[in-house]
Amino acid sequence: MLPGMPASSETALRGLARIVDLPVRVGAVARRAERNPEAFVAALESLVVESGLGSTAAADAVLACALWLLEQDDAYLSKLHAIAVREGHALVSAMLADAAPHRGLAPGGRLLALDIPSTARVVRRLFVQSGGYHYYLIDGVRYESWSGGDAPVDPSPKLATWEEYASHFEELLERCRAAPFAWRPMHPASVRSAVTRLGQHHSPFTVGRLLDDPSVREADVIAVAARRPTTPAIVRSITSRSRWIRLPNVRAALLANPCTPTRVALLLAATCLPRLPGIVAAGNVHPRVLELARLVRARAENRAAPSAG
Repeated sequence: MLPGMPASSETALRGLARIVDLPVRVGAVARRAERNPEAFVAALESLVVESGLGSTAAADAVLACALWLLEQDDAYLSKLHAIAVREGHALVSAMLADAAPHRGLAPGGRLLALDIPSTARVVRRLFVQSGGYHYYLIDGVRYESWSGGDAPVDPSPKLATWEEYASHFEELLERCRAAPFAWRPMHPASVRSAVTRLGQHHSPFTVGRLLDDPSVREADVIAVAARRPTTPAIVRSITSRSRWIRLPNVRAALLANPCTPTRVALLLAATCLPRLPGIVAAGNVHPRVLELARLVRARAENRAAPSAG
């Protein structure tokens, strides 16, 4: 425990690891941080050190804190940074520092647009991807219509209201039941090809809808996270989904990407400290992340020295 910090504050944050649901854990962090920002900063400093020493509970608590901090605006983060500097909490001060990405798009540049005219719509259990890769998810099974069917399906109907959407999907379901020969399940290779291509799309909306699709695997999300160059909006589409950001491999891919926003990289670095030496050895890591790793290592050594003696 850090000198001058109430024991209840650190114990409360460490107890967050017992909350299984990550969004609920983030909400608990918000309540504790808003109640006492000074105690929150002090507790986070201690938890980062324990995470560097290999504490799983501390690492889970730090992840919840990092995700909550990513949702805050610059003004509030500047306030917490000022508290960390005033109270001498070097680790939290380094985590909340911001700078230009290590590498990124040229000023005014854009990601290359793929030749996939895709517009994704998710309506309950029915997912339609229009364009070159369109399919229909009906009762959990992916179908595509035969190209030579008697009743071709418009892959991108102009639907404006919920009633029109519901009517269109009911029609698809009835046609699938009435003429099963005109429909076939998609080949797994076709599904994987569509997922891989759409993961490189320039639109964060399309990437976000793809990340919500049940057929997406961890390897697909890692490929999206490692994409270079990338944009803050695409990075945000990953960090805002607890299904994926809780996976260490996804966070490591974002951390190793030199185009990831610096503040995002710093906060994620504090959640995967045991893997940080390997990520640093691979190169392309922001200098501020290297500084944070050095500070954590020094604090961990100081914490372990008295117990060893």
